[in-house]
Parts: sequence; structure tokens; C-alpha cells
Amino acid sequence: MQNTTSSLAIPTPISENQAVGRIFFCESNKRPKKKLLIAKSNLMIKSRFPNMLLLGSVLLVTLFSCQKSNDDDGPKSKSALLTASLWKIASVGADLDKNNTVDLPYPLENCEKDNTLEFKTDGTGISREGATKCDPADPDSENFTWSLKNNETILNIAIPGSFFSGDATIITLNETTMEAYLDITDPDTGTEVRIIFKLIH
Repeated sequence: MQNTTSSLAIPTPISENQAVGRIFFCESNKRPKKKLLIAKSNLMIKSRFPNMLLLGSVLLVTLFSCQKSNDDDGPKSKSALLTASLWKIASVGADLDKNNTVDLPYPLENCEKDNTLEFKTDGTGISREGATKCDPADPDSENFTWSLKNNETILNIAIPGSFFSGDATIITLNETTMEAYLDITDPDTGTEVRIIFKLIH
């Protein structure tokens, strides 16, 4: 009896590149490929997240540092407040007992309320008539000069033909309102009268 030796099938070796090709491109391996790509994508996102977090932190620190720097600047000077924007006359009146309150209000007309005063940083200014004029012959604008004295407590202003000229003691000056008084001599009686005026933006 002849012995028959059964032959064993020896698999043909495949290269490493071929193995990789089978893993990623065989029809049966599409799902593992998809999972691997998702994993790689998640890994990239995670690797970028610390950088994004660091960038965001830097931006926040910069923002708050700028805010803190602005807060540390302190209150504005009276000169800066005065030159910030145009002013309009809100009220005028006589302070008879000189206690910094108006005792005798002066009725302003509409043609006075729309006039503006502009204080420039170089110590000059412009007084402008508004849309209506009390006297049609009045010029549209006039130049004036101004300065602050005595540690910014006195406003010296010279407006031609206006009672606003002279040394005005500042009562209040902030970003919206200025109130001051002038001691003037009444041309009719020769007595000194204190006039309080209020300007607003």
C-alpha cells in the first residue's frame, strides 16, 4: 500500500506594504478604517485644544490688563473735561446771598439755548450761534480765549461782548455738566452781582 503524504498549503508571504494595503483598502475593512480616521481626528482636536486654550487665556489677560490700565488712569483733568465736546447754556441766574445757589433765574430764550461754546486744547475757543438768532445782525461765530488758574479751580474766559468774560469760579465740572459763577458789577447800580451759569453737553 502506497503511503500518500498529504501536502500542506503554505501561504505565500506578503510584504508589509501589501498588508497595510489590505487593512485599509479591503472591502471588509472599511469600518476599521473609519474608526481609525475618527480616532486620528479626535487626537488632532485634542492636541490642538491646549494651544487654543492658551491663546484664549492670553487674550483674556490682555483684555483685562488693558481695562485695568484704563481704570488706573484716574479722573480726567478739568482741562480734558472742558475740551471734550461742545457746551450749551442750560441756565443763568443771580446768586443774591452768594451761597452758590440761584435766587433769581434769568429766563433764557430759545435763540440763546441753541448757542454752543467750544473750548479747544490750545486755549482758544469758538462761540457759535445756533439755528435761530436773537438778533439777525449777530455774527455766526466769535473767537474767544480761555485758561484755567489756581489748580484748575478758576476758568478765565474772554468772550467779546458777553458777560461770560472774566474769572469764573468752578462749582462743578464733570463729563456732562459745568457750573460756575462770575462776580460782575451791575452797570446800572454799580453794585457787585454774582451770576451762576450752567453749561451742559
